[in-house]
Amino acid sequence: MAPGVIRPQFNHRFGRDRRLTGKADYQPVFKRARRYGEDAFTILVRDNGKQTARLGLAIARKTIKKAVARNRIKRIIRESFRTHADRIGGRDIVVMARRGADRKQNAELHAELARCWARLTEQ
Repeated sequence: MAPGVIRPQFNHRFGRDRRLTGKADYQPVFKRARRYGEDAFTILVRDNGKQTARLGLAIARKTIKKAVARNRIKRIIRESFRTHADRIGGRDIVVMARRGADRKQNAELHAELARCWARLTEQ
């Protein structure tokens, strides 16, 4: 970057405080959660009693065969979550991919996730 150029600061980070990191974080969400679905995703949501939303990913090799496709879907989910997390509030969220998600275009996946995040912010 050229000297004297000011770089914009964004608060849309995906730090450790925004992630479900272990079995103890995932289990309560899988046991008692509300489910939301779209064509490509199933989203499990549970209040976490904190101020920030946390995201966990469960993209199974059984449903999305190729690692390249799984990684692309994960990147899209993380990116979408980062931009919407401030509006979601204190919830733990696990996103699972459904069969066929790897055949959708990036824009379609972003649109589905945006609809899911909008449902969460309504409640």
